[in-house]
Amino acid sequence: PGEQAAIDRRIALIHAWRHLPEAAALLEALPESSRDADTRAWAVRVALRGQDWAAVEHALAALSPEEAAEPVWRYWLGRVLENTGRSDQARMVYASLSGERGYYSFMAADRLGAEYQWGAEPVPIRDDVLAALEQRPDVIRSRELFHVGLESYGRLEWQQALARLSPGERSQAAILAQRWGWYSRAITAASVAAAHDALELRFPLAWQPLFEERSERAGIHSAWVYGVARSESLFVPDARSGAGALGLMQLMPATGRQLARRAGLPWNGSPTLIDPETNVTLGTTYLADMLARYDGHRVLATAAYNAGPSRVDRWLPEDASLPADAWIDSVPYSETRAYVQRVLAAEAVFHWRMTGQTARLADVMQPVPARP
Repeated sequence: PGEQAAIDRRIALIHAWRHLPEAAALLEALPESSRDADTRAWAVRVALRGQDWAAVEHALAALSPEEAAEPVWRYWLGRVLENTGRSDQARMVYASLSGERGYYSFMAADRLGAEYQWGAEPVPIRDDVLAALEQRPDVIRSRELFHVGLESYGRLEWQQALARLSPGERSQAAILAQRWGWYSRAITAASVAAAHDALELRFPLAWQPLFEERSERAGIHSAWVYGVARSESLFVPDARSGAGALGLMQLMPATGRQLARRAGLPWNGSPTLIDPETNVTLGTTYLADMLARYDGHRVLATAAYNAGPSRVDRWLPEDASLPADAWIDSVPYSETRAYVQRVLAAEAVFHWRMTGQTARLADVMQPVPARP
C-alpha cells in the first residue's frame, strides 16, 4: 500500500507538470496519506491553469495554515475573491500584501493601483569600523586577490573573513566591497548582515555604462538586463553553473559561440564568456532574440532565457490565452517559476534605483497566447 500510494502521488504530479487533462481528478483522488505541500500546491496550480475559480478556492482551502500564509497563496486568494464578486474582501487581502517588497507584493499593489513600498534603508557609514576593517589581514588578502584577477581565491578569503566579523562589521564590509567594485561580495555581505533593506548594496548598478550601452544597442531595457544578470550570477564575472553556463549573464558556450559569430566578435573558447564586456554584449543579444521570438512578451522571453524556448513553447496554453500571473505560477519547473518572479521583481527595483520612478509589473503582464 505504501508503494502504491507513492506511485499514485507521482503519477498525479506528472500529469500536473505536463498540464494533462486528468491532473485535477488524479490529485483530488489521492488519499490524505499521499498528500503533502507539493500535491496541495499543484492542485491550486492546475485549477489556475484551467481558470476554474471555484476549484482554485477549493484547493486553497485545503492548504495548511502555514502554507496559506505564504505570499503566493495570499495573492491567489485575493484573485479568487476578486473574480467571484467579493471585491471588498479582495482589497483587504491585497492591502495586507502590498505593504511588503517582492513579486507578489508588487502584483497586489498593481491590483489596488497602490504605490510600491520599497522600504529602502541605507546602512549608516561608520568610518571607524571601515578603517579597522581595512587593516585586517584577511580583508587585505581578499581585496588584493580580487584586484589582481584571482577572484575565486578572493571569495574564499572573503567568506572566511565574514565568518569572523560581528553583524555590524559585516554591513560595513558590504560598503567596503561595493567601494572596491566587488558587487557580488557587497550583496552577500549585506545578506549575511541581514541588511535586507540596503537596496543600494543588494541591487548595485554594476558596470553601469556597459549595461546601459549594450542594452540600448540591443533595444531592451537596462533594468531588465540588470534583473537577469543579478538573478543569473549575482554579478560574479567568472560564475559557472552546474550545467556549464558562464559569466555575468550565464551563457552556455555553444550559445555564446553562435552569438559571437553572428556579432563578428572573436571567440577563444569558453574563457571568452568570463570577460564582462563580451558576456554582456552576447547576453543582451540573446535576451533581445528571445523577446523578438515571443513578439515582445517579456514574461515569456524571461522564462525562455532560463529554461530555453523549446520548453516555453511546450508550456504555452493549448486552447486559449491565459493571464500571465496564472501562466507563471503553472510553469512546471520550480527553478524557472521562481526565476521569472525574481527577475521581474528585481527589474522593478533596478528601475526605481536608476530613475526614481515605478515601473509596474502589470505593464509586462499581457496575456500569454495559446500555442500556435
